[in-house]
Amino acid sequence: MRRSLLTTQAALACAVLAACSDITPTAPSRASDDPARSTGTTTITWSGRTWNVKSGEGLGPGPNNWSAANVWVDASGYLHLRISRDAATGKWQSAEISSAQNLGFGTYQFWVDGRIDQLDPNVILGLFGYAGPDGTNEIDIEFGRFGNPSRANSTFSVYPGVAGYPETSHLFPLALEGSFTTQRYRWLSGSVHFQTLGGHRSDNLNQIQSWTFAPSDPLQRVPQQAMPARINLWLFGGQAPTNGQQVEIVIRKFTFTPA
Repeated sequence: MRRSLLTTQAALACAVLAACSDITPTAPSRASDDPARSTGTTTITWSGRTWNVKSGEGLGPGPNNWSAANVWVDASGYLHLRISRDAATGKWQSAEISSAQNLGFGTYQFWVDGRIDQLDPNVILGLFGYAGPDGTNEIDIEFGRFGNPSRANSTFSVYPGVAGYPETSHLFPLALEGSFTTQRYRWLSGSVHFQTLGGHRSDNLNQIQSWTFAPSDPLQRVPQQAMPARINLWLFGGQAPTNGQQVEIVIRKFTFTPA
């Protein structure tokens, strides 16, 4: 996502408290570069939709190097995203897809398979919508510590629909007993409701965390325009994983239900 780091003070405060918090930092957004800036025109079909696959070097967030080879759909129809090190160049490469169609108000749901609570401090998984311009029109679910091992590892964020207003984020610690989770947000004109649930489900059972952003000035603070759905797995600041290991996350299914 065309994303910048949350303010250091806010992130450290959440870590010190070891609890959830709502913060309104003044840093700009961290969204991805528009797919038009990527090299190539690779697309995949997954979960009944066409998706653009990002490729190119030195593109945000990060910046990172992006490889279409790090994105594939297996025989079961599951999406794989990988961070890998190119053996020839020694460069680390990340992965991102974005829906070819803009999507509007409704419920966005991702069935994730991976220990997103145990990601390396430099690794970030993003499940989000972004239309821009930078710092606006973005809704995020993110897992990662943004280079800071003491930072809470999970974030829900909403960027305003109008420039000049701050983003608002909810940080929380996540500790899982398995690898299956459902990540969901319901975006309406006046609010965004986020959920993290254990297992793969379409009901509200086994909820781990939820947060609703419903400001008094939603036409300014909540995005109002349709945008692509996006998924990325990337490196904070483009830095290699501290453990030097490749990373792979599977997204079994994405669904969008219009409001």
